[in-house]
Amino acid sequence: MYTELDLMKYEFFYNLLEKEKIEYILDPLTKLVSKGRFLPFIDSLIKDDVPFTLGVIDLDNFKFIVDNYGHYVGDEIIAKIADDLAAFVGDNGLVGRFGGDEFIFIYFDVIKYAEVHDMLSEMYRMAFRKNIKTSGLSIFVTATTGTASYPIDANTTKSLFDLADKTLFRGKMKGRNCYIIYVEEKHKDIKIQPLSAGDIFKVIFGIREKFASKAHSIIDKIADVSEFIKYTMNIPVLLYVDTQGQIYNGDDESIVGKLTERIDLDKYGIYEINSHEDLHSNQDLFDSLVNLNIESLILAEINSNGKYKGYIIFADRKKKFWTPDEKTALFFTAELIANEDK
Repeated sequence: MYTELDLMKYEFFYNLLEKEKIEYILDPLTKLVSKGRFLPFIDSLIKDDVPFTLGVIDLDNFKFIVDNYGHYVGDEIIAKIADDLAAFVGDNGLVGRFGGDEFIFIYFDVIKYAEVHDMLSEMYRMAFRKNIKTSGLSIFVTATTGTASYPIDANTTKSLFDLADKTLFRGKMKGRNCYIIYVEEKHKDIKIQPLSAGDIFKVIFGIREKFASKAHSIIDKIADVSEFIKYTMNIPVLLYVDTQGQIYNGDDESIVGKLTERIDLDKYGIYEINSHEDLHSNQDLFDSLVNLNIESLILAEINSNGKYKGYIIFADRKKKFWTPDEKTALFFTAELIANEDK
């Protein structure tokens, strides 16, 4: 990764390397610049009035990957993404590891919104929203990024990071797997409120309360709960499949497609698609959802005392790594529908 030659073209690191070995400057795993050296480097850029955009990147649901595949696989993914990010930024800036599954980068001279948008779009094409092959596995990885630019957004390292953190938080609230560019009118009033461990309980409680509405039919009850799920969990599309295979839009109860075959579920009773490429593996499902521009989904069977009663589907129009909380909410909704039919 970064060598002394790569870093010595910057006056800050040139002076630093006269006193320190490069091993003390780089992160041991990724060989990117460590957080402790990256922040003073940003200070030096601001002191020299060098325009740049700062980005803070957080890998989506990385704990889930480590819990399921182990720390070794997690480290391999971190190292692979580090390589891709450094290759993308190249001589246009520098990349650092902020800690854990977070990265930071600076990109010189690109500070206007349209330019930053184009840069981030290309970065996501190269580094994220793809399967990373490691240890015989193929793991779909996405990330959320927040950015702010010097000097148009802030003029100190701390204030610049505060704005990037706000946009990163906004990206997480929108459902992750996206990048947000700081715009004062949109983002200045955002207050960062970390999610608590009890949030999934609140979601499930809310689903149960919504499902206890006075609506008479299953599809009416699903319509009642659809808006709540979309708002609280940032899930754009909720679909219901009845026993005849008719696919209903959870919002307006319209029929949007038809399934002709049953779906093979995993051992937990879930069927998961992360990208359009995977959706092609089930042609029946693909044909049914192509007009909705669905990119990813999770599906659970509605089963009442061993009797098949259809499916409930959470879906997104972009590639997505589905979280345990989202799967829990889906499974709970399927159980509510099944119990309603007893």
